[in-house]
Amino acid sequence: MKYVLTILLLIITSVVILTPASAQDADDNACYTGGAMEGKCTSDWHWICGWYVDNWLDKGGWSAYPPTDFPDWCDPISLLPPRPSVDPITLVVLPVPTPGPTPTPPPTHPSAGCVYNGPYYNDYTDFKGGWSLAAPSSVYSDAGCTLFSVTWIQGVVYAPAPYDANALCQEAFGKNAVFTSPPSAVYLCGS
Repeated sequence: MKYVLTILLLIITSVVILTPASAQDADDNACYTGGAMEGKCTSDWHWICGWYVDNWLDKGGWSAYPPTDFPDWCDPISLLPPRPSVDPITLVVLPVPTPGPTPTPPPTHPSAGCVYNGPYYNDYTDFKGGWSLAAPSSVYSDAGCTLFSVTWIQGVVYAPAPYDANALCQEAFGKNAVFTSPPSAVYLCGS
């Protein structure tokens, strides 16, 4: 059994030793057929330098770094493949979007025309598109605010919900809202 194992080991070893080397290709040296230096290698130093060029190409070549990893005696610049051309970059400048029309903010004050003063007064006040009237201001007996009736002797504000009548009176006259005739939104501004 020992002899069989020894003979078997000798056969395997001889097969490994007698197996010819694989064909040489550009993956071993840039001078081989298909390599970057094919047809340029005319001396021994070119062939040795071809190994360095192949190694440099394996690391990325021109796209990785400049050819600085070569021994001093190997000047591969004339042997290297040409630097790849770089397509010019086209920059596209996009226009800055312009905002659309600014929405109109809600009014900070109400506005009104001829407004009913409520059942207590049973008459009308013409705010003329505004929200406050200083005293003296006219009061009318008709819904068109054409028939003069009496005069307000205090400032008045128009404050429908959600407006705060007290805040509007303070802003317009520096006074508090003192009276309205519900459901009217007309307030007298007093003390």
